[in-house]
Amino acid sequence: MRPWSFGLALGVAGVLISALLIWWLASSDTSFSDRWLTVAILLPLGGVYLGWDRQKKLVAASPEEQQALSSRSAYIVMAALLAGLTQYLAFIIASSIWNADMIDPSQSGFFHHLFNPGSLPGLSSRGSGGTTESDWISMTLIGIVVGALMMFYITRTPKAH
Repeated sequence: MRPWSFGLALGVAGVLISALLIWWLASSDTSFSDRWLTVAILLPLGGVYLGWDRQKKLVAASPEEQQALSSRSAYIVMAALLAGLTQYLAFIIASSIWNADMIDPSQSGFFHHLFNPGSLPGLSSRGSGGTTESDWISMTLIGIVVGALMMFYITRTPKAH
């Protein structure tokens, strides 16, 4: 299996496991902050990183395959997209569970929410600065940006002293 497909497969598995964990947490506890939902992107990022690590080892073992720099950007994009997808699913799952009493019963199916996220109420958090509300767009963008920055950081080449 090629390293990028290995990283993609593990990243998608991380998205699915994260979605199941969010579903379980949101079903069992409504008191934690929606900001903690961002932690769910760690599993897909870990999967993509394992693919990157495999790619790096192949390049180190074979000097003919010196394409690591161009492939790094592909891994960053892959991580950003999977992290954004994870945050999107986290919003849909948490909002549909926590706001079930506010949702019209005719629009209560998972696939309806998946393709019409605007029908779900936002997630609100109370903090020291007041109440903030997150919608599906902001959570998805946070996932994309955080995922890209984290993958950029962990795949960088350490500087020699």
